[in-house]
Amino acid sequence: MTKISTNKAKNLLNRNALLYKTTKCIQYHLKKIFIGYRNFSDIPGRTHFNDQSLVKGNIRHYKKVGESAVRLMESALRQSDTVLHENSNILDFPCGYGRVLRHIRQIFPQSRIYGGDIDQKALDFCEKEFHIITVQSDTNFKKVKFPVFFDLIWVGSLCTHIDSRDFRSLLETLITALKKRGILVFTTHGKESMNRLDSYGLGPVDVDSVQKELEKTGFVFRPYPGQTHYGISLCSREYVMDTIHQILGNKAKLIFYKIQGWDKHQDVFAYQKISSIVNDGF
Repeated sequence: MTKISTNKAKNLLNRNALLYKTTKCIQYHLKKIFIGYRNFSDIPGRTHFNDQSLVKGNIRHYKKVGESAVRLMESALRQSDTVLHENSNILDFPCGYGRVLRHIRQIFPQSRIYGGDIDQKALDFCEKEFHIITVQSDTNFKKVKFPVFFDLIWVGSLCTHIDSRDFRSLLETLITALKKRGILVFTTHGKESMNRLDSYGLGPVDVDSVQKELEKTGFVFRPYPGQTHYGISLCSREYVMDTIHQILGNKAKLIFYKIQGWDKHQDVFAYQKISSIVNDGF
């Protein structure tokens, strides 16, 4: 199938919700039959046949990205002189089918591990495979109900796909869910990601307009074809820091900021909540 034919098929699916849902259901069951659950000697736990992070069987990359997320978490703990004690609460949000979660379980075996996601099938798999406590997510982050406060939260490649309103809502929700001295580690697309826009599945993009908008406002969002609130976002370091300051003021400190620190293209921020927020709770 040519690229033009593929794009036409995608556009048709995006315009027809029932057809899209039916196609996805068929794809899911075909993957289950022909791929199934797999074990790899150097990856803890089974991989799920519907794990979109496992692109074209790239096991080495899958493992590297998962392990590097845990190293970033460990770095945040170390640089903030924070020690996770037995039964500390850790959240992977979104957890997907466990690309990072499996390594969190391995490195922090005595912690209570939580996984949040909007995909119920992913949550069911992770609950059974990695013995986690699941949290049902929502397109409206304000509606997400967390059962506990967290010592450590990892957010890999979610801020990178949402608009500015959801970006702020997500950070507010997760910061509220932190314990005092809890740590939030999250990734974004910085200005360096401008060079990769054509590889993010957006279709034709006016790079010059994106660059001008980023320089002017500090935040740019472009939806995926057929979507409105889900796509690709880029933001400056200053925008992120200003947003956190608006939410927390002097009640949080930046532990570290790493340009392209995750998967060689996503920037990494680590913040520690150093005092409680008024009306802290759920």
